[in-house]
Amino acid sequence: NVPIGVATLVLGAWLIEENEGLGVSKGIDVMGAVLVTSALMLGVYGIVTAADYGWASPHTLGFAGIAVVLLAAFVALERRIANPILPMRVLAIRSLTGATAVRALLFTGISTSFFIGVLYLQHIRGYGAFETGLAFLPMTFVLGVLSSGITARLMARFGPLNILVAGMTTIIVALSLFAIADGHTSYFPGLLAGYALLGLGGGMSFLPLLTISMSEVPMADAGVASGFSNEVMQIGGALGLAAVGTIATGRAQLLVSQGDSFQSALTASYDLAFVLGAASVAAGLAIVLGVLRPGTVRSGPAQAPAEVKEAEAA
Repeated sequence: NVPIGVATLVLGAWLIEENEGLGVSKGIDVMGAVLVTSALMLGVYGIVTAADYGWASPHTLGFAGIAVVLLAAFVALERRIANPILPMRVLAIRSLTGATAVRALLFTGISTSFFIGVLYLQHIRGYGAFETGLAFLPMTFVLGVLSSGITARLMARFGPLNILVAGMTTIIVALSLFAIADGHTSYFPGLLAGYALLGLGGGMSFLPLLTISMSEVPMADAGVASGFSNEVMQIGGALGLAAVGTIATGRAQLLVSQGDSFQSALTASYDLAFVLGAASVAAGLAIVLGVLRPGTVRSGPAQAPAEVKEAEAA
């Protein structure tokens, strides 16, 4: 990764044009950034330590309560300052907020497949680092093929919403296959099919969600709306993965305390994590069908030409 990072810095310095910003003295929302960052840090800490203290413990509830108060203070601040880091008007755009919530839930499921999938392959199947990378290769290959412009053409033909529903359903099936796997499950065909379906579902979900989220955003708010959607996806996925990992850890600890072998407890906890990941994606699919239903989202090739061209170029 070090050579890649160095190459990124060099190419970035060469290719990216520097834009002159407002400057800290001209209205940068420093307090808003501090409030939202602190809220998220405390919220994540409360979640990841819940397995040690209990979900209903004063420790967990205290950190969660402080995080909620800080988020409320952040919203109140953004409503009254002239140059907020998050203008509240963008939250009134139904397609943006709905698709952003779906992206967070979807990213939770995808992150679960990555994080828990690696642990399952190494701790249950005994794979090394190289073998684990090869096991994920079908997902990467299928995702790469779809990203070559195939998804963009499918969206132009069938509409982003239809492609999104098919993609998220495919991801749910993939995570369900992982959830029924155990130490005796062979890589072919079960796990191989799961990883291929995961790549297929991801390739059919990421671009449609991005397109839908930006479909009704005014050009003047495109930057902040895109940043909001991406940040909520990343943060929501991190919070979701932290919750899934904490619940799975608690499950393993409970089974070990009841006399189950460590290997059996690990397998059961990983299966539970995949079930929770699938449930998260299913919740996102419910939002798609309920909030982003036909009639509320424009479809067709003219919906977001910029995103389609970007996908075809990729």
